[in-house]
This record gives sequence, C-alpha cells and structure tokens, in this order.
Amino acid sequence: EIQKALFYGTPEFGGEYSSIATLVPTGKGTSASHLTATQDKFVEGEATIIELSGVYQRYHCPMARTVLLGKPDQVKIDTMNKTNEALQAGIDAAKPGQTADDVAQAFWKILDKYGIEKTSRTGYSIGIGYPPDWGEHTLNISKGDMTILEPNVTFHMIAVMQFGGWGVGLNGEIEHASAFIHTLRFGNKFRDAVGGTSYLSFTNTRGPAGSKMSIPMMHKTDSGLRPYYLTHEFTIHDAPFDDEIVIAIGGASSGRAHARTGDRYQDMKEMGLDPK
Repeated sequence: EIQKALFYGTPEFGGEYSSIATLVPTGKGTSASHLTATQDKFVEGEATIIELSGVYQRYHCPMARTVLLGKPDQVKIDTMNKTNEALQAGIDAAKPGQTADDVAQAFWKILDKYGIEKTSRTGYSIGIGYPPDWGEHTLNISKGDMTILEPNVTFHMIAVMQFGGWGVGLNGEIEHASAFIHTLRFGNKFRDAVGGTSYLSFTNTRGPAGSKMSIPMMHKTDSGLRPYYLTHEFTIHDAPFDDEIVIAIGGASSGRAHARTGDRYQDMKEMGLDPK
C-alpha cells in the first residue's frame, strides 16, 4: 500500500518510482542503514524506521519517520527528543551563505551537550535521481564539508542514531579481523590464484554498517611499480551487521590509466640507495 501510494503520487501531478526501494528496517534492523522490507513480523516494543520518497519528474523528496510499536521505550523516546532538538538546530543554521559544516556544527553541538556520539553524516544533497541512489553527491552535512549553501540548494536531513544496544558492527576489536587476514593461510590462497608474490596491502577499520571501506592494491609481483598503486572504495549498506566481520579482497586487470609517476627504483637510484 505504501508503494502504491508513492507510485500514484498526487491527483494534480501523479508520481513515479523512487530511486531507492522503500526502507523499512525494524527491531534490531534499525541499527543498520538502508534495510528493505522482509517477511519478518513486527514485534511489540520495537522501533520501525520508514524511509521513502515522493518523486516527480525524477526529482525526489525523501522523508523518514520512526514508529514505536506498542508500549514506548522511554530510552528511545528520550533519544528521539534529543535527536529532534539537534535536527532543528541544524535546520535553523541552514541559510544561504552558510556552509555544510556550519549546519553540521549546529547539529553536533546539541548531540555533544547530551553526550551522544554519531559518526555518520546527518544529511546530503538531493535532486534528480535514478536507481540505485537518490543522492546528488554534491555535499554532505558533516563536519569539515565547507561547501557553501546556495539559494534553492536542497538536501535530505536525516538523523539516524545507531548506538548502544542498537549498534551494529561495533561488537569487537580490529584485532579480530586482523587475525583473519594477517596470515599466510589467507594471503597465499590469493597469491596462488593470481600467480603473485607480493605481500597483500591492507587496511583494518572498525565501524557500523554502511561504513566506507578502502582496499589498497599494488602489482602482484613487484611492489615498487607505482602505476599499480590503486585504491578501491566501496560500502555495503547492510554490513557489517551485529557480530559480523567484513573481509574483502580487491584486484584489477591493469594499473592506473595515464600513470606518470614512475617507480620507486628511480627514486632509490637518485638517492644512492640499493634497490635490492
């Protein structure tokens, strides 16, 4: 019924499909970003987040709401009230000439007052969108984004709080993931498959579902060739979930296009060092 209403839109202008499926995480799933509907039953006392968007000529107008089913949990209610206060502070700071950082600072000032920690952005630009994303990718409401807000700039302010008993991907140490990858039992499998001899470059990070992950890469047999220094960045919207570890391996069929930085051996020669 929700999807049907979105597709039909309004009598005056109609509607069309959204670039992102209707997001309906519930219960434990509310601690992860961008979970779609499942066949699971709603449970009394749990929260459900509904995030959707009206669409007209591919312009999106997203909205998110949290529904508490049954007897409200006072902790969740208190958190929502504090979050709404922070959200309003950010909205009040959103004026032409201000920066995205100004809006973020106003938002996080309230969270800091209550001792609430939030590491993800709290808004992003929107406009014309096609699957799989309605985001415009021109600004983020986060600390350090100095993009100036121009008249008619439109962004989606959404303050999803994911922490404590609702947290995901944070129940562990970086050392747990390191134990999987920093071993020949792991690296040799990959090297044998691709005929490589170089060590596997790596990153170890810790964060909730939807965190950005980076995979550094180099030449499979010669770690000194700079044109093969690559980085692949990606996110998995619903991972790592609670008590999960994400392990990813990256590979490329060639080096960087139009590489012009030479290699480390020339540097070593100029510095009088033995490349061996």
